[in-house]
Amino acid sequence: MADISALASFCASALKSGAEVLAKVRAARLSPEAQDLLAGASETGEFHVLDVDQSPHLLIRAGGMNFADPNDPQQCARYQQAFKSLCERGYIGHQSGPLFTLTPAGFEAARKLVGPEP
Repeated sequence: MADISALASFCASALKSGAEVLAKVRAARLSPEAQDLLAGASETGEFHVLDVDQSPHLLIRAGGMNFADPNDPQQCARYQQAFKSLCERGYIGHQSGPLFTLTPAGFEAARKLVGPEP
């Protein structure tokens, strides 16, 4: 069963790993799902990670959109892995409960995908 607190710990640990480690991880290419998540959060920087009843996966919401259908476990797994990869890069930090936000580096990566603010 997926756990929000475990995901929060993972994100916190990644942010503490140091600039050199983060630079190496950030050099890797983003998956299409990771790009979707960054683009979805590019305006507000907010992610809500929801524990859906009787599902082994967490549901990730950004920009008012749900990323993955709770009835499609493979899609949920891909988006959950993409979220973890963004945490690993230091692009996402945990705030409280189900709320996660983009870090300054995360906003920068999102803006590279969607373009600068008007």
